[in-house]
Amino acid sequence: MFAGDAVGASAWFTRAKQGMQNAGDTHGLLNVLCAHTTAVALMGGLQAAEPLAQEFLTMADRHGERWLRAYVLWGMGIATWRAGDQDRAAALELESLRLRLAFDDQMGVTWSAEVLGWIAAGAGDPEKAAVLLGAAKHAAETIGVSIASIAFLSDDHTRCEAHLRITLGTAAFEAALRNGGKLEADQILELATGSRVQLRRGGGPQPTPSAHR
Repeated sequence: MFAGDAVGASAWFTRAKQGMQNAGDTHGLLNVLCAHTTAVALMGGLQAAEPLAQEFLTMADRHGERWLRAYVLWGMGIATWRAGDQDRAAALELESLRLRLAFDDQMGVTWSAEVLGWIAAGAGDPEKAAVLLGAAKHAAETIGVSIASIAFLSDDHTRCEAHLRITLGTAAFEAALRNGGKLEADQILELATGSRVQLRRGGGPQPTPSAHR
């Protein structure tokens, strides 16, 4: 999946699903369904992923699974965004981000901030988009990864960054990235849901009253 091998990944997940079902391993099956759904959402598109997502979410609801649910919602958010439904994509990504914050999932928060940045750019809010990309960049660097190096994110990341550099200008774009790097995890959600942020006394950002665009 991380290498972008759609055919190989899908075949492996199909075999793994059958194995978990035969073994009666509910936790293992949920993991396989999550990974399979996310892989298909990222590499196969929304239509192919929807039945897998429904199967996973039905089972996740039955067993109270929330950690893996965040990953499926995130992947489906990307597929939905690529299919052109920005509002639904934003709702999926925000639900995913809320779950990830509850679990202090730093990698997940990084990926959510990145995708929310793409959505903001497409919605005509380039400054907010750049700040979210900056938050994702900083969070990724904190845990030793690079968004641009992840196969299933790199192309969209590159296109979004190029668009924002042209729209904002390089200086303003870089400034917004730096501001995003000052956001704490909970403030990524506040910004994504419409709050503006300002610096806290201690140097970190502080939310100001909500202002929806």
